[in-house]
Amino acid sequence: MEQERLAALHEYRLMDTPPEDELRAVLRVAATIAGVPSASLNLIDEERQYQLIRVGGAPVECSRGDSMCGVQFESGTFVHVPDARLDELYRHNPWVNGMLGRLRFYASAPLITPRGHALGTLCVFDEQPRELTVQQMAQLTDLAGIVIAFFERRRQARLTAELATAAAAKEQWTDTLLDTIDTSVIACDESLRVTLWNRAAREWHGRSGEGEVQPADIAARFGLFEADGVTPMSDDNLPLRVVLRTAAVVTGKEMVIRRPVGDPVHVLVNASPLYGPAGEVVGAVLAQSDVTTDRLRRRMIEEARERLAEANAELERSNADLTNFAAAVSHDLIAPLAAVGGYLELLAGEGYPEAEAGSAEVVRMRDVIDGLLADALDSPAGDELEAVVRVAATVAGVPNATLNLIDENRQCQLTTVGFDGGDSARSDSMCAIRFETGELTYVPDASTDPTYRANPWVTGVLADVRFYASAPLITPDGYALGSLCVFHDRPATLDDEQIARLKDLAQVIVALFERRRQARINAELAAMSEARQRWTDTLLETIDVAVVACDRDGHLTLFNRTAREWHGLDADPAVDPSDYSDRYALFETDGETRLTPERIPLIRALRDGAVTNAEIIIRRGDGEPIHVTTSGRALIAADGTPLGAVVAMNDVTTDRAQQRAIERARRELASANEELRRSNTDLSNFAGAVSHDLVAPLGAVGGYLELLEDVVEGQPRGWVDAASRAVTRMRDLIGSLLGYAQAGSAPVRCVTADLGEVFDSVVADLHAEIGAAGATVIAPEPLPKVSCDPVLARQLLQNLIANAIKYRHPQRLPHVVVTAGRDGSGWAVTVADNGMGIPPEQRSRVFDMFTRLEGTSAAGHGIGLSSCMRIVDRHGGAIRVAENPGGGTQVIFTLPDQPDQVRREHRPA
Repeated sequence: MEQERLAALHEYRLMDTPPEDELRAVLRVAATIAGVPSASLNLIDEERQYQLIRVGGAPVECSRGDSMCGVQFESGTFVHVPDARLDELYRHNPWVNGMLGRLRFYASAPLITPRGHALGTLCVFDEQPRELTVQQMAQLTDLAGIVIAFFERRRQARLTAELATAAAAKEQWTDTLLDTIDTSVIACDESLRVTLWNRAAREWHGRSGEGEVQPADIAARFGLFEADGVTPMSDDNLPLRVVLRTAAVVTGKEMVIRRPVGDPVHVLVNASPLYGPAGEVVGAVLAQSDVTTDRLRRRMIEEARERLAEANAELERSNADLTNFAAAVSHDLIAPLAAVGGYLELLAGEGYPEAEAGSAEVVRMRDVIDGLLADALDSPAGDELEAVVRVAATVAGVPNATLNLIDENRQCQLTTVGFDGGDSARSDSMCAIRFETGELTYVPDASTDPTYRANPWVTGVLADVRFYASAPLITPDGYALGSLCVFHDRPATLDDEQIARLKDLAQVIVALFERRRQARINAELAAMSEARQRWTDTLLETIDVAVVACDRDGHLTLFNRTAREWHGLDADPAVDPSDYSDRYALFETDGETRLTPERIPLIRALRDGAVTNAEIIIRRGDGEPIHVTTSGRALIAADGTPLGAVVAMNDVTTDRAQQRAIERARRELASANEELRRSNTDLSNFAGAVSHDLVAPLGAVGGYLELLEDVVEGQPRGWVDAASRAVTRMRDLIGSLLGYAQAGSAPVRCVTADLGEVFDSVVADLHAEIGAAGATVIAPEPLPKVSCDPVLARQLLQNLIANAIKYRHPQRLPHVVVTAGRDGSGWAVTVADNGMGIPPEQRSRVFDMFTRLEGTSAAGHGIGLSSCMRIVDRHGGAIRVAENPGGGTQVIFTLPDQPDQVRREHRPA
């Protein structure tokens, strides 16, 4: 029990501190009530008696063993000793026997705290014997209670300061966290009115929304859209609205913020309810993580993969083309070349010298082909106020006293002695007449005073007051609140000491009012602190950012939910900062080197004041390592005292992995593009070699055959005719192969070209073929201007129209129709014919090189549609075959809109 009492005494922090003026006023009143010259406030600890205040002398300190108050103060009862020389407990005390004093009269009221702990006494004493009445003892007891009330006020003032300091520190802590993290944090009240936006939220939305937006306008005002970035978010679907409506936690919702300035922000949303002290939902807090880069990188990775797949497919196709080209040379040139050689050998045997020279050219052509092939294949009034009013009545020696508070309309009698109080109009109040002067008013007989004799409290309407005195209640700021009033229905007088004590009591009342105000402020601060703590706790448990805090010595004070999950441990204040790397597995970005203490971001923030985007690795024991970026700041009190530090860690593991994946895909794509360029170069070189090294000797062979036509007859003439036809086929094939190679390797220079003009030039070029076949080729509607390479577009249309004429139906004249229409962000062009059509099972392979459809009698090499596909593909479009209603075939190709002068060596690049 004694330890608890001492703890209570020390909690008030009264020993060895200067007292308040109000306590001196209480002591003066106590001495007046007891009718003695001396009074003191004594505090008693384990070893001594400390006189906090004394009236009638200087404070004296003595040992607890010598103290008169120390004898019985813990009994909790009033001690009354008329003559200490005659009392067995006190006659030998040094304050009585002359060693410290020669006290005779002694009385003390114990100072008992609300929790029952005795701190000391309110003591009155004299060197003359005397006795107290029961009323005097009661009023001294009341004054002891008032002293305790002031002690409580002091404690509450200290608590207020501590709460304010703690609240400021918590607010600084929270503000630091909110401004440090790159997570957007928004809070609202139960009516969905925004109460907080942190730095990231203000930046993303381009404005602050605190208290200025109606709930129904939130989505439109702040550009909130569903994850597709197109559909406006409905009011009912707002994450904060969902949380307030359901009191449930929202996690992982995706949405898009379309800012007034800047690109849209793709965010991942978590939201949680905020609860009041009774468990009711009082608001919500929302945390948004920017996943724009993540989604962009995902798309980049997918696009890189697609482009890599396209490049690989193009490479395979190019390599296949090179192989097929070589095969075509082998199959479609060597066979007729062998026939030509055979015929020439027969002719040479018949003695024709031209045939012998032709045979030599054929041999040279075979050697060239072999070489090419080899190269190609790879609050009411409190008890204390009532006690003061009772004491005031005693001090004035009257039966009635009241504590009056006066507002603009009325006088409220907060507490009364000797009558039942109530409210009255301010205009009827006696106290309202002069209370604002700040001076004590004293009227011995109000019925004879010109100021008061007509007042209803004097005339008998409300009372028959004769004696009247009031001490104004003036706040430290100089405002008059009301008065401490004493009165009687008979005339009376006051001496100077009574007037002084009434002033003291008025001062005591104002101090008690201050105590009540302080208690209210404490309650409000405590409620605010509790609410702030709940808010902070909710935020910390909502965000997917790891938050770690430490005190001024670097010892851990907090891990939030994410930090606990990442480390698999909670913050342990007992761990020395030098052991953090070992305890919490902190490594450099190589994942192998442990962080030295001075490299730990939390310690850096504490030491240097701030840390920004420090990257480290957390190696968890039961999971994959986490790559994090860390930012934070030191926490500094208003007076510059360091409080600690807080850091926030963002998981960038996926981000870094995506970066690596993108770089890897870029390298692979670059390698594939390089390989593709090599393959295309090989194809072009091969085609050039064919053109240069085959066409010339083939022309020579043709020339010799023409000479032979003039000099041979009979069977030899048949041989010459057959050889000439083979040479013609070879020339056509070489031309087709060269056109295919050019379609795949020449740079694409896109401009806005008039497709109608391209069509007209193609019809003009094909005039002979169209006339010979009796065909009609029309564009019933004006063709649009499209983005294309005009040279390649002309080759494309010419191939398709020529094909339509070549593969005509034997029973009807060819009819070709060219039309165009918008297709998304480009044009779709259709070339429709009434020819033989393409069976569905063969449509998937008509664009393969050297494919000849079954059942067709028209001559061809199977290269034209392959060239068309290469041209369309290099424009970024697509080509397909469909059935034409009424018979025939439709070939549909697309040309996307593109800026002018776009150059493509090959599409994936």
